[in-house]
Amino acid sequence: MARFVAPVPLLVPLLFLTKIPHLSPTFWSTVVLLVPLEFTAMLLYMNALRTSQMSLSIPMLAFSPSFIVVTGWLILGEDVSFKGFCGIMSTVFGAYLLHVIPGGDRGVLEPLKALFKYKGSRYMLGVAFIYSITSCLGKKAILLSSPTFFAPFYFSLLGVTLPLFYAFSSKKRLFHQVLVAVRSRASHVLALLPVFVGIGVLQALMVYSHMISISMTNAAYMITVKRTSLLFSILLGATLFGERPLVPRLLGGSLMLFGVFLVVTS
Repeated sequence: MARFVAPVPLLVPLLFLTKIPHLSPTFWSTVVLLVPLEFTAMLLYMNALRTSQMSLSIPMLAFSPSFIVVTGWLILGEDVSFKGFCGIMSTVFGAYLLHVIPGGDRGVLEPLKALFKYKGSRYMLGVAFIYSITSCLGKKAILLSSPTFFAPFYFSLLGVTLPLFYAFSSKKRLFHQVLVAVRSRASHVLALLPVFVGIGVLQALMVYSHMISISMTNAAYMITVKRTSLLFSILLGATLFGERPLVPRLLGGSLMLFGVFLVVTS
């Protein structure tokens, strides 16, 4: 909830400072397709984390750039060069290795085997596929409007509709439970306010960076570079939380950076 709602107070005012472009029926139909896909991906993501180990589910996200090679061609008519394709595959494989290089008894193929064993891994592969569609539809909407308009508009729309989605669709009345919990634990909520604000600021910056960058280049290339977030998470985990082993994972990181180099120079 915080990821979608926290940026809204920062994004809505920008709508009044941005020139609203002409919005065609195709733009609105694209947005109508995007919103339910975003919610479906989010629900699958949360179920994947709940039903399987992160080391068996998160690596599946590395496959989204490879899916975009196909969805980008189908939705946007974008082709990738051979050198760019090699860069994408290098980054995908490197991102995969970041999560499977040892520290236990699991082999390199374990996350792939998990697709047949655990629903969580299949859920996350579904998330990667949905993201490959939403990234391309998002770029289509940007081309039909503008990056500076679509960034605050779309994520403000998600931030407003997501609470409504929970309020009216949850059989357990989750939204009501959240409100009750907030009232009964107001001091805890206030203590987390700086974190909530931090999430909002970082999400708002991410939104603008994402929209502007994907409007400037091939969607598959842009998402390939974006997937280096997996590498940053490994480095931050080692720095802030002492997570090990670090050195073996540099192999996966090196493959990712080599793939990004190929993409940038393709």
